[in-house]
Amino acid sequence: MKILRTIRAELSAAGLAPVADRIAAIHGWGTFSVVARRTPFHPAEMERVRRFCSDYGYSMVWPDAGAKAVDSAEERALREAVSEAIAGPPGEREAGLFDLSPATDDSPYFHRFLRLRTLPEFRRLLGSQWVPFVEWGIVFLVLSLGVSLVLAAMLLLLPAVFARDGTGKAATASVAGYFTALGLAYMLVELTFLKAGILVLGDTIRAACLAIGGFSFFSGIGSAVSGRWESERTMRWVFAGIAVCVVAGFVTLSTAAGPLLAHGWAVRTAAFVAALAPAAFLMGIPFPAAISRLGAVGGSAIPFAWAVNGFFSVAGASLASIGALWLGFRWTVGIGAVLYIITGLQYRRVGR
Repeated sequence: MKILRTIRAELSAAGLAPVADRIAAIHGWGTFSVVARRTPFHPAEMERVRRFCSDYGYSMVWPDAGAKAVDSAEERALREAVSEAIAGPPGEREAGLFDLSPATDDSPYFHRFLRLRTLPEFRRLLGSQWVPFVEWGIVFLVLSLGVSLVLAAMLLLLPAVFARDGTGKAATASVAGYFTALGLAYMLVELTFLKAGILVLGDTIRAACLAIGGFSFFSGIGSAVSGRWESERTMRWVFAGIAVCVVAGFVTLSTAAGPLLAHGWAVRTAAFVAALAPAAFLMGIPFPAAISRLGAVGGSAIPFAWAVNGFFSVAGASLASIGALWLGFRWTVGIGAVLYIITGLQYRRVGR
């Protein structure tokens, strides 16, 4: 049903109405086939589809010819679901067990149907048979975030309490807040760019290599020159520049994705790297700049800062995936940009 809603949304967005005249759907044992096109199907074409179904043992699901006396309860339920997806009221029913909202370029997850809040009802309906039907990948993704946060709290706070080298006193809220936000923000931005790059480049491995390699390379350059920009006044502009470059780069990449697909891989690669490079360069500055400030006041907080940043970079990886699934790429990268602004507001308190 999700693919039908996606087809309906795309046809409607293109101004092709009525949508119902442009879709045909049949099903057999274990198969469900959908054909959609920009122009309406003619009655003669639909008649050929019906003959095909009759000759080869398929059932015509859409256009709906109406219920038959021999139809099973499952068959009738399928027809009703298809009819609602294609010709029912627009919008997604929030009361349903499954998330059947259309997949989009901003959240291209055809496989995501799970609503976490419906898990208890899902279990009640299926009883002991519920386990194989749950999207455990999403459940474990959420659980991994919870586990990483619990471990971070334990492994960061306990050593700070019992440390005898001054780390405990240096582990201030300002240091923790700054490096927490920095770790989360970096991963939200980097991994969301990676996911957007899959559409532009058409290949997951290439997108991962270019995103991870590109962010590492340009952030490394930013780190190398960060010593020139450690003043509070300059860093205000750095953090503002990060937020602007992140949003501008991502919006440009998303907007240009369609036209870029008509070009070769070299052009798409250059465009992808150009979109992330300014933000990645500036994103390499805040961490070493803050470490330098901590070093200037004795450096006892530096191990704690590294640990906080490392832990919440791991948590940020889970959050980036969760955000992409439920909020979409734009909101996720926007949250990353806002976190950089919040980090910038805390910079002047680091090392004091």
